Amino acid sequence: MGGRLRLESVATLVWNTHYALADVMQLAGAHAYRLYELLIQYLEIGKREIAVEDLRRWLDLGEKYNALYDLKKRVIDPAVSQINDRTPLQVSYVQKKSGRTITHLTFSFYKKTPGNELPEAKKKKYVAADLHKNSKLAKPGETLEVALARLNRVGPAEL
Repeated sequence: MGGRLRLESVATLVWNTHYALADVMQLAGAHAYRLYELLIQYLEIGKREIAVEDLRRWLDLGEKYNALYDLKKRVIDPAVSQINDRTPLQVSYVQKKSGRTITHLTFSFYKKTPGNELPEAKKKKYVAADLHKNSKLAKPGETLEVALARLNRVGPAEL
């Protein structure tokens, strides 16, 4: 090979984590990419508990997003959404408290295959009544149709 690195082997050399680069090529943000790497290390287990402070350090956030609400809204939720939409992993997480403080996030994940995805009929479909009951589902300034399209992950023209 003459001292040249193959593109497929770069991830293995840098983080000693094996995954296909094609799996992460569609990820737009550095946080989604790094979270994917942190999770793929535990793929055989399918679960990883990470202390919030460790996650902040591993994502190189410094003093940004000190409030957990901001961290989730600006970093974790978008990263999980990107991973779910653009990679072969399906990820979810729950918060773990110590007293009144959330100290850890437990990520559960599995590799998607055609057989283990939820059938379309079993997926939650949001309707206008859901938005009326819980207005937090809609983003500020979002119309009812756009909010339903986003929540149901279809284009507005398909509604």
